[in-house]
Amino acid sequence: WTWFLPQFCEALDRAWPNDPDAVEAANGYLGSVAGLMNDGCLGQVPELLDGDTPHRQRGCDAQAWGVSEALRVWHLLDELN
Repeated sequence: WTWFLPQFCEALDRAWPNDPDAVEAANGYLGSVAGLMNDGCLGQVPELLDGDTPHRQRGCDAQAWGVSEALRVWHLLDELN
């Protein structure tokens, strides 16, 4: 499921608060979500991705909580750092 990735990014930032490397890593992972939003159903995040390369999109093309979690964590990281 794609909606767990932003939560991982939030946990990364909280585990190492004020660490520029943690923030950079979290923003890098979230950047991959931005790529998903520009591929397939524009502005949306798919429900599932294959775990192995090439990480094919599966399930629902537009998963609302995947988008909302990404936006929530982008905003949170921006405020915290």
